[in-house]
Amino acid sequence: MNGKIDIAIIGGGAVGLSVAYHLLQMGGCSVRLFEANQIGSGTSWHAAGIVGPLRSSLNMTRIAMYATHLFPELENETGKSTGYRQTGGLWLAQNHERLAELRRIHAMGCRVGLGVEMISPQEVLQVAPHLRVDDLAGALWVDEDAQVSPVDLCAAYAAGIKQLDGLIEEGQPVERIETDNGKLKGIALLNGERVNCDRVVLCAGLWSRTLAANVGVNVPLQAVEHMYVVTEPIDQLREPVPVVRDLDRGVYLKGDTGKMVIGGFEKDAKIWNPTSEIPADGGFLMFAEDWDQFEPFMQAAVERMPVLESTGIQMFMNGPESFTPDTKPLIGETPELPGLFVAAGFNSVGVMSSAGVGRELSEWILNGRPRFDLWEVDIRRVSPKWNETKNLHLRMQEAVHTQFAMHWPLKQPEPRVGLHRSPLYER
Repeated sequence: MNGKIDIAIIGGGAVGLSVAYHLLQMGGCSVRLFEANQIGSGTSWHAAGIVGPLRSSLNMTRIAMYATHLFPELENETGKSTGYRQTGGLWLAQNHERLAELRRIHAMGCRVGLGVEMISPQEVLQVAPHLRVDDLAGALWVDEDAQVSPVDLCAAYAAGIKQLDGLIEEGQPVERIETDNGKLKGIALLNGERVNCDRVVLCAGLWSRTLAANVGVNVPLQAVEHMYVVTEPIDQLREPVPVVRDLDRGVYLKGDTGKMVIGGFEKDAKIWNPTSEIPADGGFLMFAEDWDQFEPFMQAAVERMPVLESTGIQMFMNGPESFTPDTKPLIGETPELPGLFVAAGFNSVGVMSSAGVGRELSEWILNGRPRFDLWEVDIRRVSPKWNETKNLHLRMQEAVHTQFAMHWPLKQPEPRVGLHRSPLYER
């Protein structure tokens, strides 16, 4: 069976759903979204659900800010809750170098109109009395920090798509992207159906690399085991509990209906490689608990929030998450195959980024360019050498930890794998 549409979307996680929603909102195109299992499966369902609009650059902050408008707006449009709740957030600094970085980020927040404020350790206690602050040099407060339920958000996106007459096909694995003489032709489903289309949007998360490689396209991302825990209820918590990023300890804390979510970004993350582009277990992937790997984060969390020492753990979540060599997403039209667009490799912020990325990529697909300069995340920036498995694995020794590391100007990655060398290298 063959069908003809304008745009096929591969992947029904938060990002793929957002792309479909925004394409249909802009109008003038037919869209079908194909999900191998259920919407929200893969990695979206087990995300921590933190919404942080303040990012590492001005344009990425502008894109991330859109989530704070879209998520509550989706609830009004569809009548479905997204679990969105504005709690505010703290970025903690234990030293003056980190405090200088937070001042730079504060200035960027001021420029885009966010409610940001540099505060003292004693002022931290006013909004988060459960924290230890005696080792802090200061902190950044962000009014707009929030949280969302990833599963509910995906359901709300899907409801919006259906209201706009879009098609979502669950249980429809895509076997391959099809080309003809180097030109995009469409996609082939595992059930034998071929879907002809002019444009394909690849939002298949950690399976994106394999699907792209089959048509000679480089999507350098690597899945690792990414962990967080949920505590038992804590009576002493004062709602709303702000999101806490303890940057120098590499750990984050988030309230969860009277409980706490604790997670972090580790050095030497554990590599995981899917054996197939099609999940065999329904797509809701989970790995075994690994307390040896997680213990440093638990210890750091207890040091920051002492009540955790006497609090039980209700759940240990360990699932796959995709990271990229330079810790930035892969977005845009691929240089190897015009008409194939990618949105993948979100380095643990895919749910939060879904709103802005969906809007900007839709603009890119339909109007030829996004509204902002997105070169820092444009997939055309990558070298084919980034996609070599050995190099990807080496970069994962640092890429995950880099999320909370000091972002020094012109900082060079470690380990340096020698992908590109100047003529003076051997001298």
